[in-house]
Amino acid sequence: MQHLLSNLKLLRDDMKKNHEVITAITFKYPDKQPNCTFDALFTDYEEKTKQYQLLKIKFFNLSKQNGNSYQKSHPTLEVWANSNSINCKPYDIINFFNIIPKPNPNHKLTKKELYDIIKRFYKFLNRNIPTNVNRNLTSRQDGERGSQIKSMDDEPKKIYCCGIKRNEHDKHRTNFNAAKANLLRHDVYEEYKDDNTISFLFSEEKDKNKTLEQIRHNFAIAERKKVKNKF
Repeated sequence: MQHLLSNLKLLRDDMKKNHEVITAITFKYPDKQPNCTFDALFTDYEEKTKQYQLLKIKFFNLSKQNGNSYQKSHPTLEVWANSNSINCKPYDIINFFNIIPKPNPNHKLTKKELYDIIKRFYKFLNRNIPTNVNRNLTSRQDGERGSQIKSMDDEPKKIYCCGIKRNEHDKHRTNFNAAKANLLRHDVYEEYKDDNTISFLFSEEKDKNKTLEQIRHNFAIAERKKVKNKF
């Protein structure tokens, strides 16, 4: 059976494959109304993902948006979603996207009417969800991506890169660890991004911050010690 939001799983799988925790798109709803523009940020919370869900989606209504950043007063809708549905009340979607005019107070939508409206929206949204990570984020999306990464951090005060380590048993680092390194220490991330058995280490103490040269040197010493200890 074809899932109404089947592209969501394809996108999540591509995010994992490419070690990304956040990507975003811009779309118009309905298609032919240029003043009804929305951004959608897709976040993979990895092991923190809510049961039976794939990604968290944060929608931004850009209809009255100016500038290169989101405004605090700007309308947003943040929801969990899987391949079958978005985890919120139907009227949350209807009201946020202004899918239908305000219903007549004397007329209450039937369950079938609600179902048909949401089903049409899911089909529309699925056509706009990419199956691959978007590498061309707008400055607004990229700024929100950075803010989102910071909000996901269990250790937000640890912002100084003090080194790297080889994980035991060649265990892979988390995609969040890579995203944090890319955000805070892009030079170190670029140096070691292709080896996902290496995790990036951070400290709260500014004086423990290391240059790329220092990190290379300390890591080389640690690797040599491991080799010696094997014999």
